[in-house]
Amino acid sequence: MPSTIHPEQQFIQLITEHQSELAAYIRSIMPTAPGKKDVLQETNIVLWEKRNELRDLSGFTPWAYRIAYFQTLAHLKKRKRQKTVYLEPDVLDQIATEHSFIGSQEEGIRAADALNHCLTKLTPDDYQLVTFHYQQHGGLKEYAQQIKSSLGRVKHALIRIRGNLRTCIEHQLDA
Repeated sequence: MPSTIHPEQQFIQLITEHQSELAAYIRSIMPTAPGKKDVLQETNIVLWEKRNELRDLSGFTPWAYRIAYFQTLAHLKKRKRQKTVYLEPDVLDQIATEHSFIGSQEEGIRAADALNHCLTKLTPDDYQLVTFHYQQHGGLKEYAQQIKSSLGRVKHALIRIRGNLRTCIEHQLDA
């Protein structure tokens, strides 16, 4: 008599098989924010609580990513209320949208890893500008005043940094 796998066992197996992909997805959305493990754990809890909403197990991956996205958003909103700002919801939407156009989960993980690698290659000054602008959502004028530079120089530096990051990421993905 063939052994049958209980639906809950199948679901647990799916969650287990996708842990590294979910962790990488969460990391790609909030690379420098603390709490990635907490978000993954909360995602797992919500996946389990909503398991009956998933009609077809073949749709597990996009469904799980969407839940991870909303759990990440909730975590970041909670952090924002605590006066710590990381990424705004529109930035999260952009990252999630870009990620959904990537052909596979592995490519998404590679892209996030490439970005993280390329960020480590920035000079301290360039990294400071990127984090100030994208994570602290500071205005370029404010940053220019802070470092006693002209707004034009700061804008030019950000354009240069974006180009360098794009080139670096493309190089990493082609390697």
